[in-house]
Amino acid sequence: MSNPTPDTIEGFPSDNPRARLYLCRRKGRSDILYVVESSYIYERKLKKTRTYTRYLGRVVNGVYYTLEEYKKNFTRNGKIRAVPKDAALPRSRARPTVHRKEKSLIDRALIKDLPDDLFLQFMQRGSHLYVIKREYYIQDGRRREKRTYIGQVRNNRFYTMEE
Repeated sequence: MSNPTPDTIEGFPSDNPRARLYLCRRKGRSDILYVVESSYIYERKLKKTRTYTRYLGRVVNGVYYTLEEYKKNFTRNGKIRAVPKDAALPRSRARPTVHRKEKSLIDRALIKDLPDDLFLQFMQRGSHLYVIKREYYIQDGRRREKRTYIGQVRNNRFYTMEE
């Protein structure tokens, strides 16, 4: 790749006098040509000059693209996208959603007189099987759990705590 000049690049931001070409050489791969804006600031305490670089865009085949246009029309490795990337399209997950299996101690259909509340859970303490409702809240910056004991299951029948 010969060293291009801003005059030979189509769409180069000529209205920005601080815009420069930056050639990033990568060993074993093709070079990347960026359009950058650099600012130099001298820090007295360190007695050094610091360079702050802002990347404005990339040059591909002699055409300047802003970073947003580049992400929309090209992949990460520089190949042209078959379909331009659109922010409105939903992104697919990296891995498919796995539905959790309900780890229930007992089948709800077999219990007589069980309330129809879907948020009820079973908890086993020793030989007793309790039906509880859990509520979560935050106190002092920590997540807390409040358990309300609704009833107990004995011989496949639901009994309230009062019974």
